[in-house]
Amino acid sequence: MLTVTETARLAIDAETLWHDAGSFDALGKWHPMLAEVEMDGDGVGAARVAYKKDGTEQVERLQAIDPGRHRYRYRIEYTDLPVRNYVGEFSIDDSGADASRLIWFAQFEVAEDGNEEKTVEAVRQFMHAGVENLKAWYGEAN
Repeated sequence: MLTVTETARLAIDAETLWHDAGSFDALGKWHPMLAEVEMDGDGVGAARVAYKKDGTEQVERLQAIDPGRHRYRYRIEYTDLPVRNYVGEFSIDDSGADASRLIWFAQFEVAEDGNEEKTVEAVRQFMHAGVENLKAWYGEAN
């Protein structure tokens, strides 16, 4: 299994960041590579369809959510990326009164017809763009 992790220490408390960016359907509000996100259902088992600005789409299903611990886990059901068994986790840790640590983690295998280096880089670029946008919104914590 391959892994990609993007992290940031943001100048906003964990509870507010979770409220703004932590719900499964919030991705479309803050990710700069997405045109729209549609939800089907609510809670564990809900699906989100992420429509990328390049015209592709990705379907993800919520596997677990723990609002009290500010984290959720999802799996990709459909994507144009050559991945399989893709599981991601989005979490926010408290780092003090006005700071939080965002951790976005993905674990996956590259499909037989995929190029490992290009696939890992594509996943990393997507996650990095989202984390960088949240840094731009909230600033980095000391």
